[in-house]
Amino acid sequence: MDVKTKVLYCAMAVLSTPALASEFVPPSVYGNVLGQIKWEDNKDYQSEIQSVQLGLLGHHRTDLVRIRYNIEAEYGRDLTAKTEQDRDFDIRLSEANLILLNHSLGSLYFGNGTVGTYKDLYSKVDIFDSNNMKRWSGSTLYRQGVYGTNQIAYGTPIWNGLQFKGAIISPNDSNGNNVDVYGLRLIYNKGNFNATLNRASTHHKQLPANATEDYVRYAFVSSYQLKDFYLAGLVELNQDDPAGDSNVYGLSTKYQLNNVTFKLGAQFKDYDDASQNNETLYLANASYAFDKHFTTFVELAEYAEDSKNDRINIGLNFHF
Repeated sequence: MDVKTKVLYCAMAVLSTPALASEFVPPSVYGNVLGQIKWEDNKDYQSEIQSVQLGLLGHHRTDLVRIRYNIEAEYGRDLTAKTEQDRDFDIRLSEANLILLNHSLGSLYFGNGTVGTYKDLYSKVDIFDSNNMKRWSGSTLYRQGVYGTNQIAYGTPIWNGLQFKGAIISPNDSNGNNVDVYGLRLIYNKGNFNATLNRASTHHKQLPANATEDYVRYAFVSSYQLKDFYLAGLVELNQDDPAGDSNVYGLSTKYQLNNVTFKLGAQFKDYDDASQNNETLYLANASYAFDKHFTTFVELAEYAEDSKNDRINIGLNFHF
């Protein structure tokens, strides 16, 4: 019996355990629409709906365990795809997952959706409206992806601000390898301060055919919130990377003044191979919130070494 089967049997056992009482809470519907006008170097201006999300989020509570479920459909262009054909606008199921939570035993996650590494680390620095790590943008220097399929993850109970998480991801079910990616993560949250360390390893069978070594990625992030001021920094170390070994350093900050929010960010990718050109990205954003549902923004992305096209985005973001 492989690891994934054992974990799923455990999950089924927890779900089938009788409870003395339960509480049903109707699910909530949420959504987001991001539209913008984009001026990008070497291209005509573009007026587009960059992305649309519509989701269902809910939970069911019993005496033993709380079940949280999330289903989300997404419409947008996949700019992270390898071929132009796969980059066309399309509808995708971006979230389809369950989490079992018990205060004493921890949490168990399985399904498809946003990976825990992004939620716990990269989201701290990935704070910009248009130029970010989502698949319909794909315009940052980090190597980590946002979404994963066929995930199983476990998180321990939180003790004095500390939590440990482990995860396995198997997007390819025909490569003869049950675990394609596994990750280990240590999280510390105390008040307005966060620090998280992550190690992820991708089996060489999941990499291009010429890869003989597993690709290992280390990442560390720290963030701090002080009233209306926020600061976060991240370091990413890529070893035996098919795209070339590198270190990526990122810094993001924002300041909120009533309904106006200012954001600044910088990312620097330093390749180990001197024949590969290093990259630097600067980001600036100013947004105005008309209310809790509707925001307008102006955003600038400047690539110092012209490794990608610079761009200016003026957009509207509606969410509920």
